[in-house]
Amino acid sequence: MSSILKALKKLEDEKVSRQPDELKIDSEILRTDNPPVFSGVALLLSSLLLLIGGSGATYMYMKLEKPLESINLKLPTVMIKPNLCVKAIPTASHLS
Repeated sequence: MSSILKALKKLEDEKVSRQPDELKIDSEILRTDNPPVFSGVALLLSSLLLLIGGSGATYMYMKLEKPLESINLKLPTVMIKPNLCVKAIPTASHLS
C-alpha cells in the first residue's frame, strides 16, 4: 500500500515539474516572508521624538518673541501746535 502511495506521489511530483509555474494568488497574498518595515516600538519612539522636538521649537520661538511694550521704537517726535483760534458761533440770543 505504501509503495502505491509513493509511486503516486512520485508521479504527481513529475507532473508538477513538467508544468510551468502557476501563479498561486492565494498563497502569494498570505505569504508573510517580509517583516514589517517599521516596528511598533520604532513608530512610538519616532512620534514621541517629533512631539518633543515640536514642543521645544514652539517654546523657543515663543520665548524669543518680545512683547510690544518692551520694544523701544525711536520715532521722531512731532509737536502739534494747538489751534487757538476758535470762531464763535452766533447764537440766537446774540442776534437780537
